[in-house]
Amino acid sequence: MAGFIAGRTDILDPIFPPRLSADPERVAELNDTVTDLTARLEQTTADLAALQTQVQDQPTAAPADLGPLEQQLTALTERLDELADQPAPTAVVPDEAIDAALADLRATATAQQEEIDRLLADARLASENAEIAASATLARAAMNRVMAAVDNGGPFAAALGDLEQAGVSDIPEVLRSAAADGVQPLSDLQTAVPDAARDALAAARQADGSGGLGAFFERQLGTRSILPQEGSDPDAVLSRVEAATRDGRLGDALAEADALPDAAKAALGPWLEQAQLRHDAVTAANALAERLSAL
Repeated sequence: MAGFIAGRTDILDPIFPPRLSADPERVAELNDTVTDLTARLEQTTADLAALQTQVQDQPTAAPADLGPLEQQLTALTERLDELADQPAPTAVVPDEAIDAALADLRATATAQQEEIDRLLADARLASENAEIAASATLARAAMNRVMAAVDNGGPFAAALGDLEQAGVSDIPEVLRSAAADGVQPLSDLQTAVPDAARDALAAARQADGSGGLGAFFERQLGTRSILPQEGSDPDAVLSRVEAATRDGRLGDALAEADALPDAAKAALGPWLEQAQLRHDAVTAANALAERLSAL
Protein backbone atom coordinates (compact mmCIF):
# COMPACT_ATOMS: atom_id res chain seq x y z
CA MET A 1 0.00 0.00 0.00
CA ALA A 2 2.87 2.38 0.77
CA GLY A 3 4.16 1.96 -2.77
CA PHE A 4 0.70 2.60 -4.12
CA ILE A 5 0.13 5.87 -2.28
CA ALA A 6 3.66 7.18 -2.74
CA GLY A 7 2.54 9.50 -5.55
CA ARG A 8 -0.03 9.98 -8.21
CA THR A 9 2.41 9.20 -11.05
CA ASP A 10 2.51 5.57 -9.88
CA ILE A 11 -1.19 5.38 -10.67
CA LEU A 12 -1.73 7.65 -13.65
CA ASP A 13 1.45 7.53 -15.68
CA PRO A 14 1.12 3.90 -16.79
CA ILE A 15 -2.47 4.36 -17.88
CA PHE A 16 -2.33 7.72 -19.65
CA PRO A 17 -1.68 7.34 -23.37
CA PRO A 18 0.62 9.80 -25.16
CA ARG A 19 -2.32 11.77 -26.57
CA LEU A 20 -3.19 13.06 -23.09
CA SER A 21 -1.10 16.08 -23.85
CA ALA A 22 -3.89 17.14 -26.15
CA ASP A 23 -6.08 17.96 -23.12
CA PRO A 24 -3.80 19.21 -20.33
CA GLU A 25 -6.68 20.64 -18.27
CA ARG A 26 -8.40 17.26 -18.06
CA VAL A 27 -5.14 15.59 -17.15
CA ALA A 28 -4.51 18.16 -14.44
CA GLU A 29 -8.02 17.64 -13.09
CA LEU A 30 -7.59 13.89 -12.90
CA ASN A 31 -4.16 14.24 -11.35
CA ASP A 32 -5.53 16.60 -8.70
CA THR A 33 -8.40 14.21 -7.93
CA VAL A 34 -6.16 11.20 -7.53
CA THR A 35 -3.64 13.22 -5.54
CA ASP A 36 -6.42 14.31 -3.16
CA LEU A 37 -7.74 10.77 -2.79
CA THR A 38 -4.24 9.42 -2.28
CA ALA A 39 -3.47 12.02 0.39
CA ARG A 40 -6.70 11.26 2.22
CA LEU A 41 -6.04 7.55 2.06
CA GLU A 42 -2.51 8.11 3.31
CA GLN A 43 -3.82 10.12 6.28
CA THR A 44 -6.35 7.39 7.03
CA THR A 45 -3.57 4.83 6.91
CA ALA A 46 -1.51 6.85 9.39
CA ASP A 47 -4.49 7.25 11.73
CA LEU A 48 -5.23 3.54 11.55
CA ALA A 49 -1.61 2.66 12.32
CA ALA A 50 -1.72 4.94 15.38
CA LEU A 51 -4.88 3.22 16.62
CA GLN A 52 -3.35 -0.21 16.06
CA THR A 53 -0.41 0.83 18.22
CA GLN A 54 -2.76 2.15 20.91
CA VAL A 55 -4.73 -1.09 21.04
CA GLN A 56 -1.54 -3.17 21.19
CA ASP A 57 0.07 -1.01 23.91
CA GLN A 58 -3.08 -0.75 26.04
CA PRO A 59 -5.04 -3.97 25.52
CA THR A 60 -7.26 -3.38 28.56
CA ALA A 61 -8.00 0.28 27.87
CA ALA A 62 -11.45 1.52 26.94
CA PRO A 63 -12.31 1.20 23.24
CA ALA A 64 -10.78 3.94 21.12
CA ASP A 65 -13.16 6.30 19.33
CA LEU A 66 -12.97 5.03 15.77
CA GLY A 67 -15.87 7.17 14.59
CA PRO A 68 -13.74 9.91 12.94
CA LEU A 69 -11.66 7.30 11.14
CA GLU A 70 -14.77 5.54 9.87
CA GLN A 71 -16.11 8.90 8.64
CA GLN A 72 -12.86 9.49 6.75
CA LEU A 73 -13.18 6.15 5.03
CA THR A 74 -16.87 6.67 4.26
CA ALA A 75 -16.19 10.04 2.65
CA LEU A 76 -13.28 8.57 0.71
CA THR A 77 -15.39 5.67 -0.56
CA GLU A 78 -18.19 8.01 -1.60
CA ARG A 79 -15.73 10.18 -3.51
CA LEU A 80 -14.37 7.12 -5.26
CA ASP A 81 -17.90 6.10 -6.25
CA GLU A 82 -18.61 9.58 -7.60
CA LEU A 83 -15.45 9.54 -9.64
CA ALA A 84 -16.21 6.08 -10.98
CA ASP A 85 -19.65 7.26 -12.15
CA GLN A 86 -18.12 10.03 -14.24
CA PRO A 87 -17.23 8.64 -17.69
CA ALA A 88 -13.80 9.62 -18.93
CA PRO A 89 -13.65 11.42 -22.28
CA THR A 90 -12.54 9.00 -24.95
CA ALA A 91 -9.89 11.40 -26.10
CA VAL A 92 -8.23 11.49 -22.75
CA VAL A 93 -8.16 8.24 -20.73
CA PRO A 94 -9.89 4.92 -21.36
CA ASP A 95 -12.67 4.05 -18.86
CA GLU A 96 -10.97 0.74 -18.11
CA ALA A 97 -7.79 2.47 -16.98
CA ILE A 98 -9.60 4.84 -14.65
CA ASP A 99 -11.73 1.99 -13.30
CA ALA A 100 -8.59 0.01 -12.53
CA ALA A 101 -6.98 2.93 -10.71
CA LEU A 102 -10.12 3.61 -8.69
CA ALA A 103 -10.50 -0.09 -7.93
CA ASP A 104 -7.03 -0.08 -6.38
CA LEU A 105 -7.94 2.87 -4.18
CA ARG A 106 -11.28 1.31 -3.24
CA ALA A 107 -9.63 -2.01 -2.39
CA THR A 108 -7.26 -0.23 -0.04
CA ALA A 109 -10.14 1.64 1.59
CA THR A 110 -12.09 -1.61 1.98
CA ALA A 111 -9.11 -3.31 3.59
CA GLN A 112 -8.81 -0.43 6.04
CA GLN A 113 -12.52 -0.63 6.88
CA GLU A 114 -12.09 -4.32 7.65
CA GLU A 115 -9.13 -3.48 9.88
CA ILE A 116 -11.21 -0.86 11.69
CA ASP A 117 -13.97 -3.43 12.24
CA ARG A 118 -11.41 -5.84 13.66
CA LEU A 119 -9.96 -3.15 15.93
CA LEU A 120 -13.44 -2.27 17.16
CA ALA A 121 -14.19 -5.90 17.96
CA ASP A 122 -10.86 -6.31 19.75
CA ALA A 123 -11.33 -3.07 21.66
CA ARG A 124 -14.83 -4.02 22.76
CA LEU A 125 -13.64 -7.44 23.90
CA ALA A 126 -10.72 -5.84 25.75
CA SER A 127 -13.09 -3.38 27.40
CA GLU A 128 -15.44 -6.16 28.48
CA ASN A 129 -12.53 -8.16 29.88
CA ALA A 130 -11.24 -5.06 31.67
CA GLU A 131 -14.67 -4.44 33.22
CA ILE A 132 -14.89 -8.06 34.34
CA ALA A 133 -11.40 -7.88 35.86
CA ALA A 134 -12.19 -4.57 37.59
CA SER A 135 -15.42 -5.97 39.03
CA ALA A 136 -13.60 -9.06 40.25
CA THR A 137 -10.95 -6.89 41.91
CA LEU A 138 -13.60 -4.76 43.63
CA ALA A 139 -15.48 -7.87 44.72
CA ARG A 140 -12.36 -9.42 46.25
CA ALA A 141 -11.53 -6.17 48.05
CA ALA A 142 -15.05 -5.98 49.49
CA MET A 143 -14.85 -9.67 50.45
CA ASN A 144 -11.61 -9.02 52.33
CA ARG A 145 -13.42 -6.36 54.35
CA VAL A 146 -16.25 -8.78 55.09
CA MET A 147 -13.75 -11.40 56.24
CA ALA A 148 -11.97 -8.90 58.47
CA ALA A 149 -15.26 -7.78 60.02
CA VAL A 150 -16.38 -11.36 60.64
CA ASP A 151 -13.05 -12.06 62.26
CA ASN A 152 -13.06 -9.09 64.62
CA GLY A 153 -16.80 -9.03 65.27
CA GLY A 154 -17.65 -5.72 63.62
CA PRO A 155 -20.62 -4.97 61.34
CA PHE A 156 -20.07 -5.42 57.63
CA ALA A 157 -23.24 -4.16 55.96
CA ALA A 158 -21.32 -1.53 53.96
CA ALA A 159 -18.79 -4.07 52.73
CA LEU A 160 -21.62 -6.42 51.78
CA GLY A 161 -23.24 -3.59 49.83
CA ASP A 162 -19.99 -2.98 47.95
CA LEU A 163 -19.84 -6.69 47.21
CA GLU A 164 -23.29 -6.54 45.64
CA GLN A 165 -22.36 -3.41 43.68
CA ALA A 166 -19.42 -5.34 42.25
CA GLY A 167 -21.88 -7.82 40.79
CA VAL A 168 -22.02 -10.51 43.49
CA SER A 169 -25.69 -11.29 44.06
CA ASP A 170 -25.71 -14.80 45.54
CA ILE A 171 -24.63 -13.75 49.03
CA PRO A 172 -25.44 -16.36 51.71
CA GLU A 173 -28.39 -15.45 53.90
CA VAL A 174 -26.40 -15.92 57.10
CA LEU A 175 -24.08 -13.10 56.03
CA ARG A 176 -26.99 -10.84 55.13
CA SER A 177 -28.69 -11.41 58.49
CA ALA A 178 -25.49 -10.86 60.47
CA ALA A 179 -24.20 -7.88 58.49
CA ALA A 180 -25.80 -5.11 60.54
CA ASP A 181 -24.52 -6.18 63.96
CA GLY A 182 -21.68 -8.54 63.09
CA VAL A 183 -20.91 -11.81 64.82
CA GLN A 184 -19.28 -12.59 68.14
CA PRO A 185 -15.48 -12.56 67.90
CA LEU A 186 -13.80 -15.88 68.61
CA SER A 187 -11.88 -14.31 71.49
CA ASP A 188 -15.14 -13.33 73.20
CA LEU A 189 -16.52 -16.84 72.81
CA GLN A 190 -13.30 -18.27 74.24
CA THR A 191 -13.50 -15.91 77.20
CA ALA A 192 -17.15 -16.71 77.86
CA VAL A 193 -17.07 -20.49 77.49
CA PRO A 194 -15.73 -21.37 81.00
CA ASP A 195 -18.59 -19.61 82.79
CA ALA A 196 -21.10 -20.89 80.25
CA ALA A 197 -19.84 -24.45 80.70
CA ARG A 198 -19.96 -24.10 84.48
CA ASP A 199 -23.60 -22.95 84.33
CA ALA A 200 -24.47 -25.76 81.93
CA LEU A 201 -22.86 -28.36 84.17
CA ALA A 202 -24.67 -27.00 87.22
CA ALA A 203 -27.98 -27.20 85.36
CA ALA A 204 -27.26 -30.77 84.31
CA ARG A 205 -26.37 -31.80 87.87
CA GLN A 206 -29.42 -30.06 89.25
CA ALA A 207 -31.65 -31.85 86.76
CA ASP A 208 -29.94 -35.16 87.44
CA GLY A 209 -30.46 -34.92 91.22
CA SER A 210 -27.86 -37.57 91.98
CA GLY A 211 -27.52 -38.43 95.64
CA GLY A 212 -24.44 -38.96 97.66
CA LEU A 213 -21.99 -36.67 99.36
CA GLY A 214 -19.77 -36.37 96.29
CA ALA A 215 -22.62 -35.23 94.09
CA PHE A 216 -23.66 -32.75 96.77
CA PHE A 217 -20.22 -31.14 96.90
CA GLU A 218 -19.99 -31.10 93.09
CA ARG A 219 -23.23 -29.17 92.94
CA GLN A 220 -22.26 -26.81 95.73
CA LEU A 221 -18.68 -26.16 94.68
CA GLY A 222 -19.20 -26.32 90.94
CA THR A 223 -16.18 -28.51 90.44
CA ARG A 224 -15.60 -29.58 86.83
CA SER A 225 -12.93 -30.91 84.52
CA ILE A 226 -10.62 -28.33 82.96
CA LEU A 227 -8.80 -30.65 80.58
CA PRO A 228 -10.74 -32.59 77.93
CA GLN A 229 -12.05 -35.88 79.26
CA GLU A 230 -13.36 -39.02 77.63
CA GLY A 231 -16.92 -40.05 78.30
CA SER A 232 -20.52 -39.07 77.68
CA ASP A 233 -21.36 -37.46 81.01
CA PRO A 234 -22.01 -33.69 80.93
CA ASP A 235 -18.72 -32.85 82.63
CA ALA A 236 -16.68 -34.76 80.03
CA VAL A 237 -18.69 -33.37 77.13
CA LEU A 238 -18.38 -29.80 78.37
CA SER A 239 -14.65 -30.24 78.91
CA ARG A 240 -14.31 -31.15 75.23
CA VAL A 241 -16.54 -28.25 74.19
CA GLU A 242 -14.30 -25.88 76.09
CA ALA A 243 -11.08 -27.42 74.73
CA ALA A 244 -12.30 -27.23 71.13
CA THR A 245 -13.31 -23.60 71.63
CA ARG A 246 -9.91 -22.71 73.04
CA ASP A 247 -8.36 -24.24 69.92
CA GLY A 248 -10.65 -22.23 67.65
CA ARG A 249 -12.54 -25.32 66.49
CA LEU A 250 -16.07 -24.06 66.87
CA GLY A 251 -17.48 -26.71 64.56
CA ASP A 252 -16.11 -29.43 66.81
CA ALA A 253 -17.33 -27.62 69.93
CA LEU A 254 -20.85 -27.40 68.52
CA ALA A 255 -20.80 -31.04 67.51
CA GLU A 256 -19.74 -32.05 71.02
CA ALA A 257 -22.49 -29.91 72.56
CA ASP A 258 -25.13 -31.91 70.71
CA ALA A 259 -24.50 -34.77 73.15
CA LEU A 260 -25.43 -32.67 76.20
CA PRO A 261 -28.68 -33.32 78.05
CA ASP A 262 -31.48 -30.84 77.51
CA ALA A 263 -30.95 -29.02 80.81
CA ALA A 264 -27.29 -28.36 80.00
CA LYS A 265 -28.12 -27.32 76.44
CA ALA A 266 -30.69 -24.84 77.69
CA ALA A 267 -28.22 -23.27 80.10
CA LEU A 268 -25.54 -23.17 77.40
CA GLY A 269 -28.08 -21.85 74.87
CA PRO A 270 -27.01 -18.18 74.59
CA TRP A 271 -23.37 -19.15 74.11
CA LEU A 272 -24.32 -21.89 71.64
CA GLU A 273 -26.41 -19.44 69.62
CA GLN A 274 -23.53 -16.99 69.26
CA ALA A 275 -21.05 -19.77 68.52
CA GLN A 276 -23.34 -21.23 65.86
CA LEU A 277 -23.85 -17.85 64.22
CA ARG A 278 -20.13 -17.22 64.09
CA HIS A 279 -19.40 -20.70 62.77
CA ASP A 280 -22.02 -20.40 60.03
CA ALA A 281 -20.87 -16.91 59.04
CA VAL A 282 -17.22 -17.92 58.87
CA THR A 283 -18.07 -21.02 56.84
CA ALA A 284 -20.19 -19.02 54.40
CA ALA A 285 -17.62 -16.23 54.12
CA ASN A 286 -14.80 -18.68 53.44
CA ALA A 287 -16.81 -20.43 50.73
CA LEU A 288 -17.72 -17.13 49.08
CA ALA A 289 -14.14 -15.85 49.26
CA GLU A 290 -12.87 -19.05 47.67
CA ARG A 291 -15.31 -18.68 44.82
CA LEU A 292 -14.37 -15.04 44.25
CA SER A 293 -10.67 -15.87 44.26
CA ALA A 294 -11.23 -17.98 41.15
CA LEU A 295 -12.55 -14.98 39.18
